[in-house]
Amino acid sequence: MTQSPFFTTLKDRGLIKISGPDRYIFLQKLITNDVAVLNKQDAIYACLLSPGGKFLYDFFVLEPEHDSEVLYIECEGGERAKNLGKKLKRYKQNSNVEIEIKPKKNCYAVLGLAFGYNDPRHKKMGYRSFGRPAGIPEQPFEEWDYLRISLGIPDGSRDMIAGKTSIEAARIALFNGLSYEKSTYIGHKETMRKHYCGLSKKYLQCVKLSEIQKDAELRSSCKDLGIVLMKHAAVSPHPPKQRLGTKD
Repeated sequence: MTQSPFFTTLKDRGLIKISGPDRYIFLQKLITNDVAVLNKQDAIYACLLSPGGKFLYDFFVLEPEHDSEVLYIECEGGERAKNLGKKLKRYKQNSNVEIEIKPKKNCYAVLGLAFGYNDPRHKKMGYRSFGRPAGIPEQPFEEWDYLRISLGIPDGSRDMIAGKTSIEAARIALFNGLSYEKSTYIGHKETMRKHYCGLSKKYLQCVKLSEIQKDAELRSSCKDLGIVLMKHAAVSPHPPKQRLGTKD
């Protein structure tokens, strides 16, 4: 049964604008995904890690069609956006880039209608937009959040602990947020070591709240479902082929 289109207002989002001729090179050496993929799809999902390969921030990177001279990072808002912007500025060094931080930015998720840019994490997650959609109803945030949780997709610091959670445990590659082909991002060595040696024993995954095991750590939840960190032999951290959201 096809679901009728709707949108929801996403909570606590921010925006970082990166301009300047070195913007691609600058991000490419920092984040877990390949910025060059933006030549083939609307947006990429990626993380910034600690040198030890631990999650610090996750975000979307996109190049707006109306301005090919900038890159936007859609990220968690408020202090999280401010701190991410400050960290990026510390990595700037001699790169010819300018970084502008907007701690609060309206952002909407759209399901059942092509509006904005593809959410690159999963085809069922629809689209994201900075403009409020017209002509379709708005549903509570929980309707979108329940879908996200049902797919096992982590939502930033709600599910991943900064400085502690590995992206292998968060299965970021499964949701198109990690390129195994590049080797220039912060935390690459430790990330690859965990991946090839199979060091992660617990993974973030969706379970029914009534079935949570004693050794599981509950993170975000909605209705009868939750994201938990737990052992599960059936969970695969390995990625599917990259899904491309072709630019119009």
